[in-house]
Amino acid sequence: KSDCRRPICLLLAAAVAHAGVTAMAGATRGAEIAGGGPAGRAGATATSIFKRSHIPIWCDGPTDFQSYNVDVLMQDMNLVVEAEVPPWREFVAARHAAGRLVCAEMRPLTHMGNMLEWAMNDAGMQEAVCRDLDLQPIPILWMKEHPYQGRIPPFYCSNHPRYREFLRQQIRMFVQTGADAVMVDDGGGSPFGLRHGGCFCRYCVEGFRVYLRNKYPAARLREQGVEEPETFDYRRFALRRAGDLASYKKLLSPGKLPFSADFQRFLRESDVALFRELQALASQLSGRHIPMGWDNVDCGGQYAPYYPFWDAFFSEITSGSAGSAPSTA
Repeated sequence: KSDCRRPICLLLAAAVAHAGVTAMAGATRGAEIAGGGPAGRAGATATSIFKRSHIPIWCDGPTDFQSYNVDVLMQDMNLVVEAEVPPWREFVAARHAAGRLVCAEMRPLTHMGNMLEWAMNDAGMQEAVCRDLDLQPIPILWMKEHPYQGRIPPFYCSNHPRYREFLRQQIRMFVQTGADAVMVDDGGGSPFGLRHGGCFCRYCVEGFRVYLRNKYPAARLREQGVEEPETFDYRRFALRRAGDLASYKKLLSPGKLPFSADFQRFLRESDVALFRELQALASQLSGRHIPMGWDNVDCGGQYAPYYPFWDAFFSEITSGSAGSAPSTA
């Protein structure tokens, strides 16, 4: 997002029907907005605030917008504490007076600047991470270019109480600014960590135990090697079957390890429930429906469980030189 000050050299006005949501794209490095209206969104009572004619921009700093005549700002506020809210409340009010919409950018994983420094130094946040089969934190590989004191930021666990409260507090501060919507940039901590051999933190292991007991009768569990459903530890189960982390990763495909598909489903459903709760919290605190959209880079099937309550797609488009095709979309 640091290159959002590039001149706009690509503008797409193609509507794309996807899972009941209408997508539109506009660019500098790129932002795509989908104004889908209320259809398919649980609990939504208001029509979409987004229009097909809207042109969006993705902004890092508070002055980035000044070079562009656009309708919607996806604004990184980088809020860490409530004392930082008042200047952004003034910012949003000024943009509203100019007829613009402001979407507060939520960064569940990809922290930058003050947020990165705070998260990497906060003991609670560093406990609230996805853990692999060896109980080690899982680094976010696309953050290798943004290390903090030599450390690559980790995936955070969607089931950890500390992390969940961090996201709730982000929502509370966004609402205080008066933002019109929330744009989630790189959400889905535990499901993303899964492909790297996580999440085997205590909260996910405990939660999965309950998930299995609620889904299968004890006799079915025993058939798959679960002798004590009340104390079942999926990490130990997987470690016995796989032997080590590298071998476990090879067993992630459905059918290769008992309950692996259930484990993936549990982590995804937990994350979906979390973000649905966050949108509901924003709407409750605001007294109106607060749209939520995601930085859904590839519109891939892994995001399909989130579609029912999304209002918008904010997909990145990196544009090349004038007249050339975009390098990524």
